[in-house]
Amino acid sequence: MPRHVFISYSRANSDFVARLSRDLEARGIGVWVDVEGLQPGTPNWEKSIREAISRAFAMIFVASPDSAQSNPVHGELSIAKDSSKTIIPVWAMGDQWSSCAPFDMMRAQYVDLRDSQYAANLDQLIDAIERQRPQHMLFESNIPPHDYLSILPPQGYFRVGLGDFGQQNAVAFKATTFSSMSQFLNLLYTTYLRGAVAPLSYGSEWILASDAGPDQLFLAVRRLGIPFSWFLLAEDQRKQPITKLDSHWADGSLESFGLRNTTSWQVMRIPEVIFGIVTDDSLLASVFESITDSRFGKIIEVLMTEYQPEERSETHARCQYRFVFSHDGREGRSLRFSEKILVAVMRDYYKDFIPKPG
Repeated sequence: MPRHVFISYSRANSDFVARLSRDLEARGIGVWVDVEGLQPGTPNWEKSIREAISRAFAMIFVASPDSAQSNPVHGELSIAKDSSKTIIPVWAMGDQWSSCAPFDMMRAQYVDLRDSQYAANLDQLIDAIERQRPQHMLFESNIPPHDYLSILPPQGYFRVGLGDFGQQNAVAFKATTFSSMSQFLNLLYTTYLRGAVAPLSYGSEWILASDAGPDQLFLAVRRLGIPFSWFLLAEDQRKQPITKLDSHWADGSLESFGLRNTTSWQVMRIPEVIFGIVTDDSLLASVFESITDSRFGKIIEVLMTEYQPEERSETHARCQYRFVFSHDGREGRSLRFSEKILVAVMRDYYKDFIPKPG
């Protein structure tokens, strides 16, 4: 799977490349740069270069008088051309383009990033790179189970494992491509899940859940890509497609549901055990955000208590939705929850959320 843009350059231009790499990665674009100083022509150098180019969705050629005379750079350009990789020329230094480019690139379109042109034209380069990055792409299906880094989504993408629902193992989706959750779910269904689940069955047959990952076997808790209002429905209502209950639920951005750059998700059946968290405190929300990404599961026991209101109080009704979590049924941790709302307990600050005796 293409994971990065490969930068071909002369070491005389290292400072320029370091700046460019930082700026691209800040925009969510993965970069591969040979900074190890391997001796050109050695087996290690050639293997490293060939593998990096094969995994690139494009190559940036940093043009300068030095790179025009660099044998390693010419070799990398040849490998990229033989592999049918798109080459994006970037003019880094020099007064004449003809003295900075190979003969076959003299008439090529380039992005001028020399000196004061850098800030003005960087977006032009970003646009050229984004046109080469696919909206979605399959993960390799033969990755060894222990090779965890290879199943992480590329920079700028989030990962969705299809589990038992799709014929493919997992798919990477470009995070900035989709304007809403509904747009993303429509593509996910029509491209990868058609025939595996019924149409308009999100929230009744299947759901997106954050991938707890191998480090969270003790926790077995996942964030669900669903609004909190779904959790408040009666069980028989949740057997209906959520679009019938709220046609606008998926108008929100992917970001609002947690599907952001470098996160991992799974398509899964509706879980049997579900509990929810609702809070209008941004700090507490950030704590629970970390639960799905790191090893802070025990915070649940410290900050939360069971709470089953018979009806939503005025205070509770004002509380904004943040997260819904689900126990995914794995062994190792006993969760004694049965569809209860869990509200944070910070005795004084959250006193309005704690049920009163009687």
